[in-house]
Amino acid sequence: METTKNIYSIKSNTKDLIKYTKDSKILYVDIETTGLSPYEDYIRLIQVKNPKKEYAFILDLYKVSYDKKIFDAFKDKKLVFHNAKFDLSFLSQKIDKRFLDLEIEDTMLIGKTFEPSKKHSLKEMVKNHLDIEMDKSQQKADWSQEKLNKKQLIYAAFDVIYLQKLFEKLKETYNFEKNLVYKIEKNFIPVLIKIEQKGIKIDFDKAIEFLDDVRKEYEETENYLIKKYRINPRSPHDVANALIKEGIKLPRTKKGNYSTSEDVLKFIDHEIAKKVIKIRKLKNSIDLLESYIKSCDENFRIHSTFNSWKTVSGRMSSENPNIQNVPTNKRFRQLFTADEGNVLLGADYPQIELRIAAVYTNDKTMIDALKNNIDLHKLIVSKATGKPYKEINKEERKLGKPVNFGLLYGMSANTLRGYAKTIYGISMSKEDALKFKKIYKETYKGINEWQDKTIRKIKKNGFIETSTLAGRKAVAKRYTDALNYPIQGTGADLIKLACIYFDYNCKKHKVNAQIVNIIHDEIIVEVEENQKDAAKDLLKKSMEKAAKRFLKDIPCPVDVVIGKNWEEVKD
Repeated sequence: METTKNIYSIKSNTKDLIKYTKDSKILYVDIETTGLSPYEDYIRLIQVKNPKKEYAFILDLYKVSYDKKIFDAFKDKKLVFHNAKFDLSFLSQKIDKRFLDLEIEDTMLIGKTFEPSKKHSLKEMVKNHLDIEMDKSQQKADWSQEKLNKKQLIYAAFDVIYLQKLFEKLKETYNFEKNLVYKIEKNFIPVLIKIEQKGIKIDFDKAIEFLDDVRKEYEETENYLIKKYRINPRSPHDVANALIKEGIKLPRTKKGNYSTSEDVLKFIDHEIAKKVIKIRKLKNSIDLLESYIKSCDENFRIHSTFNSWKTVSGRMSSENPNIQNVPTNKRFRQLFTADEGNVLLGADYPQIELRIAAVYTNDKTMIDALKNNIDLHKLIVSKATGKPYKEINKEERKLGKPVNFGLLYGMSANTLRGYAKTIYGISMSKEDALKFKKIYKETYKGINEWQDKTIRKIKKNGFIETSTLAGRKAVAKRYTDALNYPIQGTGADLIKLACIYFDYNCKKHKVNAQIVNIIHDEIIVEVEENQKDAAKDLLKKSMEKAAKRFLKDIPCPVDVVIGKNWEEVKD
């Protein structure tokens, strides 16, 4: 640990901060806050390190408050953070939105890009790259108290002092400025913060009414099972005993208990199994609706937290509450709406994972089919049934969805059956599942070769390093993960790039539109009604441009639908 003498200067004057920063085009920045929410909590300290100075500057915001002039110390400069999304969320929410327009770098993202299998906290990266053990004992200190102690101030100063050293080391080690994945993730940060800050509107009255209806249905179903079968449907033990009494055989778990998981119950043609599944789904709906209602602000908007890179594949996630994993039930989708005078736009990429897989594996059959606008779901059903492609009807086509999307990721025949039933409501016999699997392998030889090569490498080495079309690296130890990461990861790269293009184009053309939700391959935008056509055009062009970057010769049409709520904009 370095000496702590003269490592910081703490001030409560914005003019001193401006004076400290004025002679450098790059600044290393960190903040200390009273909590994790940029809406409910506060910034206590802003720490800055000018590389031309020997000491760090600490601004105490309890004495300065949220002075707009703070931004003057940072404008026209490059800011380096560790976990820029956290710091910029607070700085843009509490001080000035223009923080989101500044050029940034992020050492955490550099670590995730080039060292995917390592840990990426500042402490871990400083240890790995500088061989310095940081003291993080003050991380959970009380930053809201009137007077901070010296240990807290030293801790705060070292966060930016080591940030500078780390960044300079990483710059020597990696050419991150030209790395496509890093550039996408870095430029996506301000877009994601805007999505969170805007929030998505919910029809509060409809949500309350819907919740009441679901609770009533839950109670009626629960009371029915209690009265008729004398069981508590929430008790796996009771459910198992009731089914066994009805003469139904159940598999056992690893611990030796009878299994009543959904994967088991969905194949049981008995009232108890069906009602228990219903009860569980209703409980999930109650929990979701309660989370939406609880999360609303005074304008009935939900400000979910989006994670750009919490998953290994780079696929986005949403929490507090989750507004990506919303049931397809019409009443759920109708809850998400637009402000008075605004409309929603909905756009997605059709069969994007199959298009990515075609390019990734260079599967000739799939590529040719996509180039000639042949429907892949109809094609695989035609191959399996022997029925001419043009005669495959809408109902038969549905069989192709679980086959194409499931077998792409190496599902077994049994898993495919469960997947078809759970996700698409399609009953498939074991014989049909085996037949589809055989035909799939014979039809898509490029995909089959990729899958075989992948499993051989995992068996030989115990792991495999995967890469998306953009170059996003990940390490997989399981076969299904090894197939999943590069395909879904490329989809994540693509959708993020599309959002970056759209945000830039809206600013350029002065269109007042804002993304309010992203669901894997789908983008939801809220826009003033008088600008809906301009926004629709920009969204379509932005998404098609992003797809072209990765898929090149594969067509990837984008349809944009306009409506008042999410259900109306589903294509």
